[in-house]
Amino acid sequence: MIIFGTRSSTLGTIAIKGTPCSHCGDNGSKRITVFGKYFHVFWIPTFPFGKSSVMECTHCLKTIAQRDYTTEQRIQYQNAKGSIKTPIWHWAGLLLIAALIAFSIIAGTFASASTTTKETDPRAQLLTADMNKLATHPTLQSDSISYAIKQMIDNKIVSEMKPEEFKYFSHIQDNKLILLIKIRKLKKVDKEYRPEFIEMIEEYFDSKPSLDTIETYIGLHGKYNMMVIKNPTALYNSRFVSDRHLYDFYGDKSLYGTTEKESIPSDTIKAIE
Repeated sequence: MIIFGTRSSTLGTIAIKGTPCSHCGDNGSKRITVFGKYFHVFWIPTFPFGKSSVMECTHCLKTIAQRDYTTEQRIQYQNAKGSIKTPIWHWAGLLLIAALIAFSIIAGTFASASTTTKETDPRAQLLTADMNKLATHPTLQSDSISYAIKQMIDNKIVSEMKPEEFKYFSHIQDNKLILLIKIRKLKKVDKEYRPEFIEMIEEYFDSKPSLDTIETYIGLHGKYNMMVIKNPTALYNSRFVSDRHLYDFYGDKSLYGTTEKESIPSDTIKAIE
């Protein structure tokens, strides 16, 4: 059996002056006690649904119901009751339900992250391997494209973004180029301005005749995940962008054998992210 209903609790008091008591006629101060009404389930407050009040004359101690307030008393009460706030515990039931839902979602996420069985794309491992090659200081000998891009970005990006901490990696294969950059503070850049990084990089590519016929794949990685990706067909810009938009750089997945379903340990998932 579910026990439910309505209850109320005292929220505070309001003092008003200058209105005569309807019982004794005294113009002295009156004290209004404000009550908060709430719905409860098993006596646990679930949500508030209004306020009520009772006025007491400090001279004759007569109590006056809210429906019997004079017009002036009602106006003073309406003007002052905003200062009496509904306590957070009046929402305890809904907050508890929200917490249980959030806990269930988080628990389910961790459970699926610890051992997730799904069809894996072998190209994800290739991208992860390239992400592991990101370097803060690429050299002209080891990665000439990343080296040039870093020199350009260091000269154009404001110091607040800490360009000295950016990490780079580039690779060319089968007439395709992939450029990966990790920018820890990318989330702090407004979404509408993030593509400016891509435009800056593409301007450099356009200035190099040797790159005219090469398909380019650019991935900008934030602190935890990809946030901007530009491939030959589209630009993706969001709080989270799927790595899959870079997979075509590595060719068709059928080139890497049959994709099997397997259990992926949580540490591998974290590495991919």
